[in-house]
Amino acid sequence: MRLKVCTNCVLDSSEPNISFDDNGVCIYCNEYFELKKNKKNQLSDSEKLLKLQNDIIQIKKDGVGKEYDCIIGLSGGVDSSYVAYLVKKYGLRPLAIHLDNGWDAELAVKNIENLCNKLDIDLYTHVINWEEFRDLQLSFLKASVRNAEAPTDHAIFAVLYNLAFKYKIKWIIDGVNQATEYTRDGTAAGGYAYSDLKQILGIHKIFGNMRLHTYPKLSYYKKYFYKYFYKIRQYSILNYTEYNKNKALELLADELDWKSYGSKHHESIFTKWHQVVYLPTKFGFDKRKIHLSDLILSGQISRENALDELSRPPISNNDLLDLENYVSKKLGLDKNQYTSILNSQPKSHKDYPNDEWISILYKKYFKK
Repeated sequence: MRLKVCTNCVLDSSEPNISFDDNGVCIYCNEYFELKKNKKNQLSDSEKLLKLQNDIIQIKKDGVGKEYDCIIGLSGGVDSSYVAYLVKKYGLRPLAIHLDNGWDAELAVKNIENLCNKLDIDLYTHVINWEEFRDLQLSFLKASVRNAEAPTDHAIFAVLYNLAFKYKIKWIIDGVNQATEYTRDGTAAGGYAYSDLKQILGIHKIFGNMRLHTYPKLSYYKKYFYKYFYKIRQYSILNYTEYNKNKALELLADELDWKSYGSKHHESIFTKWHQVVYLPTKFGFDKRKIHLSDLILSGQISRENALDELSRPPISNNDLLDLENYVSKKLGLDKNQYTSILNSQPKSHKDYPNDEWISILYKKYFKK
């Protein structure tokens, strides 16, 4: 079946929630254009700078008398690494949190260590119980849902919020940004909210084989408690700076000896497999289309260059074979089990227990 491709970006009809106008422009591009037109939702560059300066002052004020004034998540990827650079540039005292779920690429470990040493940032690494986590990941793969990354993403933010509460730190500074991640919330590759603890526990109850004694958890109710009673804020600093991915890559390489992974989020071996193998094979979706479309919308790459990149495979055949062998072995899957996971009928998150109504209300509230 021939896919219909957006005439403005590179998203296509392999994304089941997509639609196109009479000019062939997709819904995500039109939402972006509408957002840009609505001046009420937009800050000028000078207003962004002023807000950032005022927020930095407030972060420092809230951190008086404490060892740290903010928490940052550090995966070793370009976004989180650039956040680490920025917070030190603005004189903040961050505690960097890294979640070790057993899938770190060797280069990611080196990048994180190097960044923390050069920037003089304290690092806390939360190591997940591998047997528990493997059981949870396998549960999601057996459930055949799109977002098999949900167990990792949920655990990351659970650790961030729980430690912010423990150390009485009011600011969690993340690497979320509109410049390179605008379409992430609405697309097929994201599947469904990783924040839905009911979904995570529900899928594990159906397919899992052991109890999750130590897995980090953060329900919607607990997150609300942290945000509104203890005033813990999640702050996306990259939305208030000029964030150009290529310039950030150059700066990190030149000043901090940071090494690139070749593609977004490939600092995790499982994430690399999820994007290169799982999504294309099982759902017919190439997640590069999301990353490249975001860069097109933010003016950081041309549509022609994006299409050219998509015309080439994400990794070589030899690397692909090594990746599949590594992942199947680490998950404890034989060839038949591995093949069954990739070939089984895809399912929706709606097929399993969920609190989607809370997720919808939460998004509407913050969007408003």
